[in-house]
Amino acid sequence: MQPVPGLATVAGRGAGPMKTGANRHPKITLLMGELDIPRTHAVGVVESVFLYAVEFCPDGNIGRYPAEVVAREIGYEGDAQGLLDALATCGWLDRQDGKLLIHDWPEHCADLVHKRLARKAARFADGTMPKLTRLAAKEREEIERKYAAKTPERPACARRTPGGRPLGAIPIPTEPNPAHSNRTQPSRAEPDPVRPENTGPQPIGEILPDLAARDGAEYRRRLFQRIGRASGDGAEWRDTWKAVLGELDRLDGLFFLDEKLHYAEMCADPAQRAAKDLGALKKPGAWLWKQCQQFIEEHGGTMPAMPKRKAC
Repeated sequence: MQPVPGLATVAGRGAGPMKTGANRHPKITLLMGELDIPRTHAVGVVESVFLYAVEFCPDGNIGRYPAEVVAREIGYEGDAQGLLDALATCGWLDRQDGKLLIHDWPEHCADLVHKRLARKAARFADGTMPKLTRLAAKEREEIERKYAAKTPERPACARRTPGGRPLGAIPIPTEPNPAHSNRTQPSRAEPDPVRPENTGPQPIGEILPDLAARDGAEYRRRLFQRIGRASGDGAEWRDTWKAVLGELDRLDGLFFLDEKLHYAEMCADPAQRAAKDLGALKKPGAWLWKQCQQFIEEHGGTMPAMPKRKAC
């Protein structure tokens, strides 16, 4: 069997739900036997599944996506369905009402997940309300009013396939997501960003404190500025990259974009490139475009048309 690359918790993100001593938990030992992998790989598999859920299935319904997609996204090279079956057998996942849920996700996930669901007036896939205690009093009162007026909740990560049908057993949304309303028009609250002077790579730790408000205009604006610096594209790409950013936002792909930008920024910095033994990206704009295109197409979105690149 090919080695399974683990994905450790990102420092400063606060998204990794693995607790102290979890690497010695009996369920890790069971997973080692089910998948025939060493302990370090088993820990990496579980942590990777958790981080994938934070990014794409904050309500905890990881069965929302096909097994092949989950396995590929976490870097698992063995049998995809066998991976999910093993996680369920060992108690890391629960089968409930036709869904595949992360075990006790509302209890173990980070506060970031609770805030994200609360700001969308959404619930966890098992019907649990997210905690509101980490929100400011004024915002908490506003969100409580939204919950009180809201009809029975559907899972927050419901998406449609390219053919228009929902994946899995999730019902097709019947009302627009308030966090993504009017996505086809520029947000009035979002200023038209301009490319600032080149200040060098921006460590991801300086971006991640904003994640409590990651659906806001400020977070998108800063991501857009980083796209301009990382890609090196000119003004003719402005509208195209803005459309890509909007599509990623619609598909809950801003975490993904943040990570890819961080990698491009490290590759552009000689000191970080040497420290981390990275290679230089010869065409960072083309590389970033390809990464975004793959994500958008895999999640049923539409990649904007690419303007003609100038010959180097």
